[in-house]
Amino acid sequence: MQVILWSFRFHPEDGVELKELISAANPPISCIITDNLLASWAQDVADELNIPRIIFYPSPGMALAFHFYVKSMLHENKLPVRAQELVRIPGIDSAGLSPLSSDQVSSPVIETIPDVMRYFYVTNALRAHEAAGVMCNTFAAIEEEACIAVSENAMINPNKVPFMDIGPLLPDPYFADDDACEHCDKVECLAWLDEQPTASVVYISFGSFARANREQIEELAFGLEASEKRFLWVLHNGAEEFLPEGFLERATTNKTGMVVTKWAPQLLVLSHRAVGGFMTHCGWNSTMESLSRGVPIITMPFYGEQRGNARIIVEHLGIGVGLAKDGEDGLIPRIAFERAFRAVIDEGELVRSKAAQVKETARAAFKESPRKIKGFIHKVLHAG
Repeated sequence: MQVILWSFRFHPEDGVELKELISAANPPISCIITDNLLASWAQDVADELNIPRIIFYPSPGMALAFHFYVKSMLHENKLPVRAQELVRIPGIDSAGLSPLSSDQVSSPVIETIPDVMRYFYVTNALRAHEAAGVMCNTFAAIEEEACIAVSENAMINPNKVPFMDIGPLLPDPYFADDDACEHCDKVECLAWLDEQPTASVVYISFGSFARANREQIEELAFGLEASEKRFLWVLHNGAEEFLPEGFLERATTNKTGMVVTKWAPQLLVLSHRAVGGFMTHCGWNSTMESLSRGVPIITMPFYGEQRGNARIIVEHLGIGVGLAKDGEDGLIPRIAFERAFRAVIDEGELVRSKAAQVKETARAAFKESPRKIKGFIHKVLHAG
């Protein structure tokens, strides 16, 4: 906790350095673009130098709508959010998106979170309303309600801070027409995928920070074996030691699976013809990467916003299968994993079809992104 809080703490010298950097720049700097949390103090510098600050929000539009809605929630004494409480974001009314349970919104606003964390989050949420504009890594084709809510709803954006959806922000190869693996140097996991049938492999990766405990990894492994589906599983930081005895040996002998303990080239894996599904923690970057390649998703969120992202994937877009925890131990049981793997690989025609449709909308939005970013910044610079 001390490490996290230290990274969140504002150091006065940061503002001094930024001010000096901007003042000395030639040609002069006309706009500051910062993240939504760790650099909100840059608003003071922007105000002092009389230049606009634009927020870049890397998460989905629904999370941004909630971030902006915090101001109204505070005035209406709706904070902190109580456990098991339902949250309705004004303007977001689709059955698949509303209401959100307390564990599906940004974690710092929940009553069980330490006050200092909540104070930090709320303070930054309030300061977002001072910005000259906000750009979000999403696109209207998948989050139309959220984009409209942030743009137009007075309960969310009373100051009418200009908004633009500029996503998906991904490297060009994610939208290549051909198989991105076709001309690349083959690392071991890609060579293994080359030997597998089309759309037969579940790719499992929980990003850089999400961690499952021993019991959950065991349940996942047993579910994989019971499903008899092929898999490519990324396990970091010694987590492979949590696998059941004999699991790796059986997978290797039967040629049904591979475990990667260091790094996997995610673009190349998601682009491979053999991959038929992606089990993910539902971080927004991984979500955007998967939908940009048209790969159905098995959602296994770990906390807060990731659970909201899972609802977008499963209930709103229909491009994935959800997993639910069972009982007081908070574990997802092996039978749930088995059913999810079978649903995506054996019975996944509908989710694959929808994922292919979303892929095309993502491609269209990607082509428009540079023009929208340039136009939005120009609009902010020439406002008023």
